[in-house]
Amino acid sequence: MKFRVMVSISVMAVGLVFAGSSGERSGHQETPRDKHLPSPVQVDTPGTDATYTRNGYVSVQVNVDGAGLNIVGDAANEPSIAVDPTDPTRIAIGWRQFDNVLSDFRQAGYAYTTDGGHTWTFPGRIETGIFRSDPVLNSDGDGNFFYNSLTADGGSTNFRCHVFKSVDGGATWDSGVYAYGGDKQWQIIDQTDGIGRGNIYAAWNSSFSACSGNFTRSYDNGLTFTPCSTVAGNPYWGTLDVGPDGELYVSGTGMTIAKSTTMQDSGLSAAWDFSGSVDLGGSLVISAGPNPAGLLGQNWVAVDHSDGPTRGNVYMLASVAPNASADPLDVMFSSSTDGGTSWSTPKRLNTDPGTSAWQWFGTMSVAPNGRIDAVWLDTRNAIGGYFSELYYSFSTDAGLTWSPEEAVSPAFDPHIGWPQQDKMGDYLHMVSDEFGANLAYAATLNGEQDVYFVRLGDPACPDDGRVRLDRPHYACDGTVEVTVLDCGLNTDDETAETVVVSIDSESETGIETVTLTETSPTSARFQGAINLGEIDAPGVLLITEGNTVTVTYLDADDGAGGMNVPVTAVATVDCTPPLISGVQAGNIEPRSADVSFITDEPASGAVNYGTSCGQLTDTSSSNIFSTSPTVSIFGLIDNTTYYYSVEAEDEAGNLASDDNGGACYTFTTPEIPDFFTELFTGDNDTDFLRLQFTPNGSPDFYDSCVTTISGFPTDPTGGTALTLTDDSFGTVNLTPGNTVSLYGVAYNTFYVGSNGFITFNSGSSDTSETLEEHFNQPRISALYDDLNPASAGTVSWKELPDRVVVTYDGVTEYSQTNTNDFQIEMFFSGAITINYLTVDVTDGLAGLSSGNGLSPDFLETDLSAMAACLVGTCLDGILNQDEERIDCGGDCPPCQCLSDTECDDGLFCTGTNSCDDYGRCVAGSDPCPGESCHEGGDTCVECLDNTACDDGLFCNGEEACHGNVCRPGLAPCPFGLCEEGVDACAVCDIDSVCEPGEDCSNCPGDCISGSIPVCGNGVCEVPDGEDCISCPDDCNGDQQGKPSTQYCCGDGLTGTNPVGCADLRCNDGGNTCAVDPILAYCCGDATCNEIETAGNCPADCTVTVPGEAGAGALLQVTAYDPASELL
Repeated sequence: MKFRVMVSISVMAVGLVFAGSSGERSGHQETPRDKHLPSPVQVDTPGTDATYTRNGYVSVQVNVDGAGLNIVGDAANEPSIAVDPTDPTRIAIGWRQFDNVLSDFRQAGYAYTTDGGHTWTFPGRIETGIFRSDPVLNSDGDGNFFYNSLTADGGSTNFRCHVFKSVDGGATWDSGVYAYGGDKQWQIIDQTDGIGRGNIYAAWNSSFSACSGNFTRSYDNGLTFTPCSTVAGNPYWGTLDVGPDGELYVSGTGMTIAKSTTMQDSGLSAAWDFSGSVDLGGSLVISAGPNPAGLLGQNWVAVDHSDGPTRGNVYMLASVAPNASADPLDVMFSSSTDGGTSWSTPKRLNTDPGTSAWQWFGTMSVAPNGRIDAVWLDTRNAIGGYFSELYYSFSTDAGLTWSPEEAVSPAFDPHIGWPQQDKMGDYLHMVSDEFGANLAYAATLNGEQDVYFVRLGDPACPDDGRVRLDRPHYACDGTVEVTVLDCGLNTDDETAETVVVSIDSESETGIETVTLTETSPTSARFQGAINLGEIDAPGVLLITEGNTVTVTYLDADDGAGGMNVPVTAVATVDCTPPLISGVQAGNIEPRSADVSFITDEPASGAVNYGTSCGQLTDTSSSNIFSTSPTVSIFGLIDNTTYYYSVEAEDEAGNLASDDNGGACYTFTTPEIPDFFTELFTGDNDTDFLRLQFTPNGSPDFYDSCVTTISGFPTDPTGGTALTLTDDSFGTVNLTPGNTVSLYGVAYNTFYVGSNGFITFNSGSSDTSETLEEHFNQPRISALYDDLNPASAGTVSWKELPDRVVVTYDGVTEYSQTNTNDFQIEMFFSGAITINYLTVDVTDGLAGLSSGNGLSPDFLETDLSAMAACLVGTCLDGILNQDEERIDCGGDCPPCQCLSDTECDDGLFCTGTNSCDDYGRCVAGSDPCPGESCHEGGDTCVECLDNTACDDGLFCNGEEACHGNVCRPGLAPCPFGLCEEGVDACAVCDIDSVCEPGEDCSNCPGDCISGSIPVCGNGVCEVPDGEDCISCPDDCNGDQQGKPSTQYCCGDGLTGTNPVGCADLRCNDGGNTCAVDPILAYCCGDATCNEIETAGNCPADCTVTVPGEAGAGALLQVTAYDPASELL
């Protein structure tokens, strides 16, 4: 059975189970156990050299004697490589040097080459006799090499690192500088041309370090390193890389990836954009199979720096134990095209069909032209054993497809040559260039552990000539740069030689030539250039839009018997600049912003900006070619308006610009808020202070002030004690309906930490008191320090009507006997106070955190120097002194309320009442906007019964509410004779009867002036004085001509008429009142009056309708339409 140990990707604290004996675990520790033993006095077997060839790839031993031969009896493993970007023939390799395999005492070995790796010089050790391990080498952009080396005191775990510098290609090294560090550190150097050029970044395993963090950086080219801080997500056993715009990536266990776009700026605090996990389909493995006491590989991250569309792509590769297979290890790869936010489905690079092979020490690097190189050690051909071969594969399409993997070294046994430590180190290291890759690896090709160099891809000095153009497309006014590699051209190592190539296009009438010069006397790399133009001239290659440029090198001897072999390279001509549209600014922060726009072809972007349109003196750019370029701008000033223009350059170099018609585009950065946080380093001055934070709606979110106190503002007596052990936390759940808030976010639950803070969303037992930890989650830190309430003191909480209070009383610092008394009050109104009595701790951290991470704009607040709270006044509008709410309670007038429940009147229709910050009950909003509220039914209705719901119109009567529905009223005027404007009935109805209210002036058609009433003529002549008393024969209720608004139903005697009779109508018969108005008429009196119509009283009513049935004809209406107009 094979045993393996996997690092789970689902947890941050990794528990490791080591295969084999317990003694093997101690071998994994990077601490000295054995004394240093000198190298054995032996010589190599005569005739044995130190080179090995497989499939044309030559592995050259690096740790060799002056004759280039193996040194018998020593050991070397865990190599790292640095290549000079200004002269790729200068290379240095560092490794763990064991002078004698009988001792695991190791030192910082190194060697260098000046001929691209053909020969190596091994001068010795960085510091002879000093224990050193975990070598990591890099070059800066100017060709200076840096060697990061781990050391530890004998038998201890006091891990720390030093960084040594070489300015001569690794031949000599300085005395080094202290660089913090820890076990399995890795470093990277920024080689870009941005503000971070020359920055050195390093990360390590914080569990084995002399400092409390796992990250440091140098902003002065390695002269000094910043104190330890932490990487988001805590990655370790992984590498770092810098992107083309200076962005930093750190990877590690759990396939963690962390990114920072601001780390390059020395003026900002260490801050991380994000951290997350990448799915590689499995987990890292340690102490198993071919490497029983070491890693089986670390996690690699690399970024594409090419000028093409893949620029900025992020890649991850590792040897992992697959989740869905019994295969012990596979090499898995994933890519991100959006800066590490999202990742592709993992791809298996090794294609062996079995499930028993170990593909270990997976390693990756990316060339400047975007090619991805991958190598690993592979046991596929060692049936039942661990014999391993070095395999190589590459991708030229951003990892979508890969070349067939190829064995590039002989097989070797990794289980021999162990220097009292059952491992071959923990990693390989590779650096790629445009033509190939330089790899340093450990192997036992000669029966011992030694370090080897192999050149992959195009050799640095090939026998067959290679020719390259510097870009695939050229503008019409561009310059073509040509490179030739050919070892046969380097005939003199003391002189930079030359070679001539020819170059042509469809427009060129002749053939132009270019003279190339060797970059250094030994490089065998030749470079030269020629200008393009649309007008022919000597020394200019004539071209036009759409031409193809072809360069030809005639290789006199291709090393394989070919003579005068033509070798070519081609590119196309594009003379049209891109079109720009859709310019906009986004992600605007106090110190940074993104500008994006759209182009009609892939283009890179640049932004020229300044504080006025006429002074666009600063420039930021992105060399990623895209049809939607985005340029990130850093180093801005908060609360400032910036003017900007944009430029777009296509792959041929054609340039277009847009300045918004001369007006420039603009954006304004927001103001940096106050962070209300202070980190103390021996100067804690919070004794007997009260820090008060009241929400005020400003960019700071809080109004802050400080005052002195002599006792806790809230008596903790009667509170609930929390049983907290060292580095633990307790959970507090508030009464339902009560919430506290931090930066506007309400919480019903919070967590009290033993180390002097309250957190939200989740508990924390952290002891590190760093700014990064403080800001990584919503937190109120009163005295964030390594405290131990289990040793002394109490921690309790108490809920009051208006607040909840957490009190630390007499709590001591870990392993100390001091006393610390402080209290946090969180008011349900949103106000927060932090109160201190005796504070013996001199360090620690205090302040508020919204949980959004450490801002790159963070500035420390001197908490004790905040504005003084206005003490002793109840009219200052601030919660201070002993007030229970703002300006009430305590020594101020009593508050009307302290909680919302005190304002609840139990009524539905008054809404949800609340208690405001000033202790006043505030009515809730109307629960039934636009409707009426029915209190008894706790519901919203159209109207309330027995209440008016009149629509304000006179002529349609007065509406009334019945059954919570508004019902229509009765028309107040007979015959529809209503005047809405004056809210009155019309007086004259022209019915030949002079009725009450009618007279000769207002109704001459009915009233005849001076007429004398004649009693007994059948007409009740009311205007002339007849009524029920004076002329009952005419006015008894059923004669024609009775008044339209007065009816005498009955005998006319006082008290005998039915109540309300005057407002109703008479039934047929005349002496009783009719309730139903439809039946209230006196039909049969030969007069069509009242509400009689041809429909309801045809005996009295016939109607002449002019124009119908012939002029003047009578139309007898026999049907009644209640919806019709009165006829």
